[in-house]
Amino acid sequence: MSSMDRLMPGGAKGAVVREDGSSAIRVELGELSFALPPTTPPEAVETIERLLGLIDGLADRTAQLHVALDSRVAIEQTKGILAERLGITPQEAFEVLRATARRRRLSLHALADAIVAGRAELD
Repeated sequence: MSSMDRLMPGGAKGAVVREDGSSAIRVELGELSFALPPTTPPEAVETIERLLGLIDGLADRTAQLHVALDSRVAIEQTKGILAERLGITPQEAFEVLRATARRRRLSLHALADAIVAGRAELD
């Protein structure tokens, strides 16, 4: 069996494994593995590798966007809580949240999560 590691677009690392004595070319990326016929043209194997690299990059980006959305939801909930408790506008509530996070040296997301969960109060 021979293996050739490759760096794919988006920084993904994959491998093309040619199984000697068998009739398969295996293209791998992380937990993904595809068996290709031995007659698969090299250009097709390269295209598949490139597409797997793009998929890996898109999966990473999707995960980042989920984290950002979760953070944004917590911040918006906190703005509503503070606006109601303090009788201020949502924009003023955001300014209070931001100033408190800076003073406590916390991220906006960490403070917002704590306020929503009832583990933190404002000064």
